[in-house]
Amino acid sequence: MIDDLPVFEWPDWYRPSKSRPRQNSAVARGLHPMGMRLAANSEKCSSCAFLVLKKRAGRWYKCTKTRMAGSVQTDIRLRWAACELWKAEPCGD
Repeated sequence: MIDDLPVFEWPDWYRPSKSRPRQNSAVARGLHPMGMRLAANSEKCSSCAFLVLKKRAGRWYKCTKTRMAGSVQTDIRLRWAACELWKAEPCGD
């Protein structure tokens, strides 16, 4: 019966969205929303050296290690858990 099926619980760092079905599918499979494996550390995308801010009529965060397009599908959320490509931001002097 339907009541016997386990209920999927989204990780606390991810909010599913109808406009991002590819990311929803990746997270449901235990991957980073952009499709890579999750990092073994407890870092977030917000602390990654590959994160860039794009400004036009709005503000969007993108990752230079993934495909970047003018679409919500390639936007990065700062609260997301880091992927296996995560690299620490260089420290200033």
